[in-house]
Amino acid sequence: NSFEFQLLKKNSNGQYEAVPNEKYALYNGSSLISNTTKTDENGKFTLEAGQHANFSASGIAGSEYKVVELTSGYTTTWTGMKGNTTNGSTVSGENAYIIPITQNTEGGVTKYTVNCVNTAGVVLNDDTIVLDYGKPVE
Repeated sequence: NSFEFQLLKKNSNGQYEAVPNEKYALYNGSSLISNTTKTDENGKFTLEAGQHANFSASGIAGSEYKVVELTSGYTTTWTGMKGNTTNGSTVSGENAYIIPITQNTEGGVTKYTVNCVNTAGVVLNDDTIVLDYGKPVE
């Protein structure tokens, strides 16, 4: 399955704008697939099940990013982290997560992570499956 996302950044007017042509590394699990992939002109990018995108940027303290999942039909669970600490929040009424960039007081690189887990619900349509013990299944 493919899942479409959009990367947005809050501007000085408090509005979110698409982040076009932003380079990211594309991984499947821990295996690097490509490190030259970019968002499109609308800040959109697509991930397959099990893939993740790693955006590396020099974030300015006080900036804020929003990740929106554009694919529907799933129950979504969002989490965000700054290093090992929970950071950010879901957006009420949207399938999105906001993650603020804060002052780096620890030196080195601060890693911000946003996770989106999709769960598909199973719908049963009053079908009955009967297996008789000892009889061959056809």
